[in-house]
Amino acid sequence: MTNKQKTVYTVLITAVLTFISSTVLYFALGSNIVYFLSNNQTADGIAKLNRIDKLVDKYFYGDIDKKEMQDWAYAGYLAGLDDPYTEYISSGEYDSFTETSTGNYTGIGVEVTKNGEETVISDIFEGTPAEKAGFLPNDIIKKIDGKDMAGKALSEVSSAIKEYAGKTFAVTVERGGKMIDINVEPGEIETVQVSGKMLDGGISYIRISMFEGHCAEQLKTALDNAKNSGAKGIIFDVRNNPGGALDIITNCVDQILDEGIILTVRDKNGKENVYKAKDKEKIDLPIVILTNAQTASAAEVFTSSLHDNGKAYTVGTKTYGKGVVQTIFDLGDKSIAKITTAKYFTPKNVCIDKIGLEPDKKVELDEKYKKMSVKYIPDGEDAQLITAVEVMKEKIK
Repeated sequence: MTNKQKTVYTVLITAVLTFISSTVLYFALGSNIVYFLSNNQTADGIAKLNRIDKLVDKYFYGDIDKKEMQDWAYAGYLAGLDDPYTEYISSGEYDSFTETSTGNYTGIGVEVTKNGEETVISDIFEGTPAEKAGFLPNDIIKKIDGKDMAGKALSEVSSAIKEYAGKTFAVTVERGGKMIDINVEPGEIETVQVSGKMLDGGISYIRISMFEGHCAEQLKTALDNAKNSGAKGIIFDVRNNPGGALDIITNCVDQILDEGIILTVRDKNGKENVYKAKDKEKIDLPIVILTNAQTASAAEVFTSSLHDNGKAYTVGTKTYGKGVVQTIFDLGDKSIAKITTAKYFTPKNVCIDKIGLEPDKKVELDEKYKKMSVKYIPDGEDAQLITAVEVMKEKIK
């Protein structure tokens, strides 16, 4: 690493990192020159690392992959901060991490989560190779073209799939205790972050799955459709929404609020950036927001900004509680350092980190639906949505 290194700054405001649907959630703030200054402790550390390197070269019996060792050293250094959101992204993971900031990526069209050592499909996007091939929610990815995926990071599973771009390969999934091989060919996917429909009584239902990619444009389309359909009120569903990019969330809120603070970002030195609504167009309709324990980060900004400005009523359960912001530092070789650099505060000047947002009306889902993507809950059995509709009907009387 050189003494002077050009670093691109990016802001990340998301709680989880999942492949295919939700990897990159950030926006560029510009660039700067960072000077890496040496001190005795740093020099001693480098000397010790060099000594270990020589010992490995001289005595280690097996094969040596210096690039792999270096990546683990960088990752371990940041892991020493004991911060769940600070991490090193190697050059091998770079493309998977950055590509969906544009809203387009190469993949099969599923959202996945980790359940211990297992990679579980939590959602499948319409019109994608995964839907056409027959994948289902809760399928557990066991193997990719015969390669065991147990214990693999989400980024590793993503990279394994991308290797087969343009080729058909088999994914072995566990479904109901049985192993099934599904043949699929990855393709170019455009993520759909916003979907909407009209419910009975002139109520518009808009689900936002993440605040990234083309979310702002898709939200505008959904809002226009609601207006043109004569909506009397809007229910926004941000359950299981893990967050997104700061510029996208402020853009989305700005389409609904005509004035007021959206959020305040405050760094370790007390420097503040206050984000305010500035678009004079607003949604002059009653709003109810659905939340749950997986409503996180940028989705919590969306919820608190509308709620604290007196624009929305909330239904569901307490949110995740991520009130910190990450900055992405491009290290110049297609590797990244993602570092927590600030806290954010709601319009009422509250940092919700590790606290979350309590809903105005608490409603629990049936236990069997709590780990399911909300779009797969059968009609008439989504207790939170049913309550939101009841609340909305009272508001539009």
